[in-house]
Amino acid sequence: MIFVIQRQTSRMKRYYILFLLLSILSLTFVQCSAESYSFDTINDRITGKWRAEKVKFKNKGDAFSKDVTDNFKMYLFSFEQGGYAEVNDLESGQIFDGYWYLWENWTWDDDKGEEEKSYTFHLNITDPVSEETRDFTWENLKVTNDKFRADEKRNGGKYTYHLIH
Repeated sequence: MIFVIQRQTSRMKRYYILFLLLSILSLTFVQCSAESYSFDTINDRITGKWRAEKVKFKNKGDAFSKDVTDNFKMYLFSFEQGGYAEVNDLESGQIFDGYWYLWENWTWDDDKGEEEKSYTFHLNITDPVSEETRDFTWENLKVTNDKFRADEKRNGGKYTYHLIH
């Protein structure tokens, strides 16, 4: 009888330790999610030079997106602290300049019963020859030290940008 009690206690300890390890591991992943980064952290990570790694476009109503990376490979995006921006066309040598800023959006999720934050990136650049401006509004922003991902609704569909340093 004593042997059976010790065995159950030993099994309970294993389950307790496993539960504790899984709890710590899940808290680590929750704390490292992009949504937990502060506004200043995201803002600092945007600063620098970025180029297109992959860009996809999906027409509204289409089942699949198509790769349009070749339309963006020639551009080098530079974002400086203070909001100054340049987009350098590496093929023509033309430089478009302008400004960028970041929005922090808060929404209430009724299903989860909590507030969620997301970031929206706005870029406005001007063609120095024609003086025409182009606005980019990138949503669902995810930025790490070396990757920048965002979506843009334009031209009857959605672009998904994957930029790298």
